[in-house]
Amino acid sequence: MAEARRIEEQMVALPPLPSRTFEIPVVYGGHYQEDLEQVAAFLKLTPDEVVEIHSGEEYLVYMNGFVGGTAFIKLPDKLAALPRKKTLFPWCRPVRSCSPPASGPS
Repeated sequence: MAEARRIEEQMVALPPLPSRTFEIPVVYGGHYQEDLEQVAAFLKLTPDEVVEIHSGEEYLVYMNGFVGGTAFIKLPDKLAALPRKKTLFPWCRPVRSCSPPASGPS
């Protein structure tokens, strides 16, 4: 435990890494808003309020996931209660795995 505390103290003493800001375009409307009404109803908000909350903040990426493009962010408090989707939209392609097939390379 003492070793863990020593490492933590060293990490706290490190200067923060430089950060960058990325602007990610978001589309609200058409077939891209298939669940906007459901999200609004779940949160007891109007669709416009959901869009305002979602687009009205800067998001901090705490870490990148193991699958490329998967960022771990803190959602605004009003959106944090949303459950994760169980299925992807038909127009959303799943991220391909870099793992070799179970049978090995061919």
